[in-house]
Amino acid sequence: MPKASLVIWVSRKGINYEGNDEIVWFLNERTREKFISDILKNLQEYKSIRKKRGKMNVILIGIREEDKEILERFKNDFNFIIEESYQRKIINFLK
Repeated sequence: MPKASLVIWVSRKGINYEGNDEIVWFLNERTREKFISDILKNLQEYKSIRKKRGKMNVILIGIREEDKEILERFKNDFNFIIEESYQRKIINFLK
């Protein structure tokens, strides 16, 4: 499993993210509304400013089917690792 720069998870309460402190700070400053498209657009901006080459790894947990279409726009900049739930992620990590 590659090291992820950011973990985004969708729950009933909304969309949250955790990861590298610098990336989280940048997203908190730039993201007005927590939508997948806004988060990824700002992450793409961060990448263009800070990290010039290569793709960033982003783990997405509990993403909805309609949001998967949005990922197609950003697939050139990010490696998306899609998980259904935290439980499966933890079980795989412990194995």
